[in-house]
Amino acid sequence: MQTDNKYLSLAEAAREVPGRPSPSTLWRWATRGVNGVTLRTWRFGDRFFTTREELEEFGKRGAEARKTRRDSSKPHSANTVAPRTDEQRDRDVQRATKAVEARGV
Repeated sequence: MQTDNKYLSLAEAAREVPGRPSPSTLWRWATRGVNGVTLRTWRFGDRFFTTREELEEFGKRGAEARKTRRDSSKPHSANTVAPRTDEQRDRDVQRATKAVEARGV
């Protein structure tokens, strides 16, 4: 990626990123971040902008955050929830059906 300080709208920046994410994805990267890393943006009026340099920096910091997270002693599965079994799903459907019927819906 070529680095310069030209401001790019999030739509323009999205076209510069491998995989061509949508502009809303870049908005999410800027506002919520990924693995604790946010994309630096500037607001001019009601539009948001970033630069190629910031896109590259975001990618580098994101890769480092993933590496750090992967290297941590905490296993990845500790943050995941096991999927429901068929029996659990059936039981939940029965409970929901009874609740709806009780309300007269």
